[in-house]
Amino acid sequence: MSNIYADINGVFLNSWNRSYGNKILHILFLINLCEKHTRVPIIYSGSDLDDIFNFKLKTILPVELNEKKYFFEESDSFYIQNKYLKLLGLNYKFFNKDISSVIINSYRSFLERNFLLEQADIPESGAMIKGHFFEYNLMPKLEIFNKYISVREGLVTYICDKYHDIKSEKSVAVHYRGTDFSAHLKHLFPKGIQVDKFYYERAIEKVESLLGNNVTYHLFSDDINSLKEIFKDKNVVVHNDSASEDWVAIFLMKNVIQTNSSFCWTASLYNKVVSIQPQDGYNYHQNNGSIPFDFHHKNAILIRSNTV
Repeated sequence: MSNIYADINGVFLNSWNRSYGNKILHILFLINLCEKHTRVPIIYSGSDLDDIFNFKLKTILPVELNEKKYFFEESDSFYIQNKYLKLLGLNYKFFNKDISSVIINSYRSFLERNFLLEQADIPESGAMIKGHFFEYNLMPKLEIFNKYISVREGLVTYICDKYHDIKSEKSVAVHYRGTDFSAHLKHLFPKGIQVDKFYYERAIEKVESLLGNNVTYHLFSDDINSLKEIFKDKNVVVHNDSASEDWVAIFLMKNVIQTNSSFCWTASLYNKVVSIQPQDGYNYHQNNGSIPFDFHHKNAILIRSNTV
């Protein structure tokens, strides 16, 4: 049985926010791909992912990796991609500023990734894949997740001991991505990709119509003061833990008000009773097509922007 390797550069990316969401997306797609093609997923020990997960799959040290060329490289819808730029090594040099084109490319990119998952003829000699794979239908079902991965037991115990109501039916995780999301991709999204106060107000209405008024909102953010202001009249618990602890806390909770960040999105994939998302993902404010194409979780409640 041959191997499919995680992208070593992506897994060990040392960004300022550690890019947990994108790394988790990648690993979840890897195990789903291997399950469907009866291959062995290969991940590396010593990365940030060890902060959250125990891997039941095969792990190797980075130095044990024999050089592998990428069998598949995910195309990026936000850049102008054509064969001439790729030939010159400039295919990630020029941003695409046409929102309609990005929406179409997002769909095409999803089709490419879905073909890889469902039908691609993957080399028996082993292959490495590259990409984030930020789409719902590319993600593994919970039983496949549990087959290959477990959340660190000590971390689960720590979170449950610190926040006794973390698994309560009346507790709701609320995420807000501040900092870089205020200016990220502004050339394409003039109003940014952050969700706004209106989103949370409508989300609160939805939550309380389903769960009642006596709920507790657990707040997670890199700009906590903005979120506290919106929820100032509500019963709240403010989380000020590490990113890995925050991810596990959201993962454990039954209800969530999501943002469009991959950090929250991955933590909200499983075991949710009430799950609320911004309609059209990154394209929440313009609302004329989903980016990523397959952003919405099954059975999620979608909030449409009032700025269109």
